[in-house]
Amino acid sequence: MKRSRIVQMVFVAAVTMWVTAGCGRRAVDLMDRADALLDDRPDSAKVLLEQINPDRFLCPGRRARYTVLATTARERTTMDPKVSEEERRDTLLRVALEWYELHPNRRPKDYMRTLYYYGYRQYRLKDYSTAIYYLTQAQQWAEKLDNPFYSGMAFREIGTAYLLSFNYPEAIENEKKAREAFERDGKPALYHRPERRNSMVLI
Repeated sequence: MKRSRIVQMVFVAAVTMWVTAGCGRRAVDLMDRADALLDDRPDSAKVLLEQINPDRFLCPGRRARYTVLATTARERTTMDPKVSEEERRDTLLRVALEWYELHPNRRPKDYMRTLYYYGYRQYRLKDYSTAIYYLTQAQQWAEKLDNPFYSGMAFREIGTAYLLSFNYPEAIENEKKAREAFERDGKPALYHRPERRNSMVLI
């Protein structure tokens, strides 16, 4: 009886490990596919990411990667500049940031995205000094990775944060750098955002 009980437990454990590994492989495949679509087709990336249950991740690195991909997809497909109550309570992005700060070279592009979206969230919460700190780090990583798109995004938000902090010289400087980065990326239209239409014209 005891022997059969042990065999049963071993069998259950083996099946559980097999199922978990299968789910893990599928989740990694979905994240890879979503990552490839994220910059140009964020809607499609979001659909793929919604098929993943992040609660099943045992590896903190995979959870961190899922968090930044899901955050990027959500922000790229949402037009509302306000921070929702759900976002205010969400600590996953902070946890992901802490993980990438310990492993910055594991996935440097994801680290850059995490810095950007964490800084952008602080900007939307009107904590402009914290926003500038993280967005500046994101911009520096974007330069290292030769990514003018995120460099422009970071400069753009930094410029707006300085503008709303009444630091006009820094606002003008960063707005110029944002425009240059977007032009270098071949996407000058991204410099213009709806909220800029009613704000002070700096350049």
